[in-house]
Amino acid sequence: MIARRYETAALPDEMALQDDLEHAAELLKRAHVADRLWQFEDSPTLQVNYEFDGHTVNEGDALAGFSPKDSSDYIANITARQQIKKRHHEALVQSFGQHVVSCGYIPTTRLMHPKDLVLHRADQGSNTSDEWLVEAKVVRGGNPTEAVRQAVGQLYEYSHFLYRERKRPEPHLVGLFTEDVGVYSGYLEERGIASIWRDGDGWRGSPRAVGWGMTG
Repeated sequence: MIARRYETAALPDEMALQDDLEHAAELLKRAHVADRLWQFEDSPTLQVNYEFDGHTVNEGDALAGFSPKDSSDYIANITARQQIKKRHHEALVQSFGQHVVSCGYIPTTRLMHPKDLVLHRADQGSNTSDEWLVEAKVVRGGNPTEAVRQAVGQLYEYSHFLYRERKRPEPHLVGLFTEDVGVYSGYLEERGIASIWRDGDGWRGSPRAVGWGMTG
């Protein structure tokens, strides 16, 4: 069960309710995918279908299409097990999205599922083929190995199915992390993937990311 309660004396406005409804719909999609994975986890063939969502961006507002999920904790009851979910992932996307606007980019999250974040240069808008695909990962326990593996897999997968298969220009690839990924930064660069990570109140990154002006 996933729920959000409202005080009847202080109901949010229609836009906030609509955002919550979209959020709930996405959580249901994720729960469905997780259920399928649990059911077929012993099967060597699990196929996921990619469906195009489409998107629009208001050129007058760099943050018009940027609406990351709530970064507060929430409770999910899954098959009689209660789990506390830490939304560090959403907080990472939100913080970086707000930062990258000052670097001259337009961040988009609305209607981008399953992509975490898409960037376009503000001086070119979303009509250009020059697009940056960002996959955000939380580094746990100071060990970036698993986060990097997941980022590489998803970036290549999305680039193939959501761009190449649809005859769209392939995007620039960016792995976004909560902390320094160490030697994996060079590993990612060699594979055409820029890496960016939190550094105190700022952001640091690999040569590609620096060249694109996304750090600082």
